[in-house]
Amino acid sequence: RKRKKLRDVKSLLDTPSSEHPDAPAVDPEDDSVLTAASLNKTHEQLLLYMKPSLTLQVVDMNPLIDFPTRDSVPKQFSDHMDWYEGEGEGREGGVRMMQEFYYPIVYGSEFWITFASLKEVNGTLKESQLDVTYEPVPLWKWQLQ
Repeated sequence: RKRKKLRDVKSLLDTPSSEHPDAPAVDPEDDSVLTAASLNKTHEQLLLYMKPSLTLQVVDMNPLIDFPTRDSVPKQFSDHMDWYEGEGEGREGGVRMMQEFYYPIVYGSEFWITFASLKEVNGTLKESQLDVTYEPVPLWKWQLQ
């Protein structure tokens, strides 16, 4: 991503001694490439940002659809499905038959992550918190995303 645009605004309520309270203190001995790119304000740089959260959504397809064969799955779903091909426990007429099972669709949602919530990764970032959320999502809602 490109660098965040900083607006040069001054608060009328601040004291003149506090210039940029949001700017992190830079270690003078930090010679990492990420810090050098972050401090270079003259060129347009692509910077590395960390997302503050990870939302894993498992698509709930059980109550709505029962696919009898792999060929009967619509392309909108089959592009996101991984299949387990092995012998199942089903028997029909005394003959052991091959059954096709699919793994659940896991979707990483970034819907609520805004550009303002991203944290720039450089030598000044010592630690950060990552919130991981796991939630089931109905099939119809997943299709809207």
